[in-house]
Amino acid sequence: MNFFQVFVVKFIAGMFAMLGQDMARMHEELESSSTFLMNKQEIYKIINRKIRDNIRMHQETIELFVALREVSQKKLLIIIVILILELCSTGIWFVIVIPYNKFYAAKMAFSMVIVVMILLYLIYSSEDIIYACNQLNSMCYDTKWYLLSVKEKRLILFMILRTENPCTLMAGPTIFMNYETFSAILRFTLSYLMTFYRIMEQSSYLN
Repeated sequence: MNFFQVFVVKFIAGMFAMLGQDMARMHEELESSSTFLMNKQEIYKIINRKIRDNIRMHQETIELFVALREVSQKKLLIIIVILILELCSTGIWFVIVIPYNKFYAAKMAFSMVIVVMILLYLIYSSEDIIYACNQLNSMCYDTKWYLLSVKEKRLILFMILRTENPCTLMAGPTIFMNYETFSAILRFTLSYLMTFYRIMEQSSYLN
């Protein structure tokens, strides 16, 4: 991901977070400032308009996210594949040279750490959006929807349903960019390297 795409990711996460905070403090602001100046119907109209504005902003943010995901999907897949290959190849060299050259093995280990950090950085960018989406869903649910009229309750329900499935960046059509994918890649790499290490041990024992 280039700088612009990272900026867009942060912007999207910030928009989701802002919407969540707006939903959370909506009632407190209205009750503190408007209760004595307006009747209940007027307050409901303001809440209705505010919720509709939030739904519109949420839709625009989702459209921006979809555009970002379409642009970055193939690139992220290529990057993930390259990082996995780099991690495996560096790990193989680490296993091979560690009995003979500790310094070179340390360099290989450092390279593996760098690759893992790059992978974690990519995953964290996506997790930032996932966290903001989940927070928005929680804040919509925590809104005092039970005090609203039926029309506003339906709008809140619509907002909750829209935020049930968090927005997630993807690498290719099937790989979700989340911490589960990160841990799966690490498990696969370690399993591969342990298998290679045991093969090396057995071959050296036979020789």
